[in-house]
Amino acid sequence: MLMQPTIEKLYSMKLTGMAEAVRRQMEDPEASRLSFEERLALLVDQQWDWRQNKAFVRRLKNAWQCGPAACQSCRRREQRRDRGTDGERGRKEM
Repeated sequence: MLMQPTIEKLYSMKLTGMAEAVRRQMEDPEASRLSFEERLALLVDQQWDWRQNKAFVRRLKNAWQCGPAACQSCRRREQRRDRGTDGERGRKEM
């Protein structure tokens, strides 16, 4: 059976993790020993992991981009609190 069209369809449906897992299964002679359900479970797990990793990298990148400014803001707030000044008005709290 020609799997290339199937793999291309997986990529076009944005199932990159599953497409990569199919390629790996085709190259691995041990994969043919697994039942259909086991192979399907591996494909689904690979897709799940791929999406979770992609989302994690995106969140990490977003946190890094706004991180230094956010850290600076937090540091200023802590400094005002340590000095005992009101952050909004700059007055001493009584």
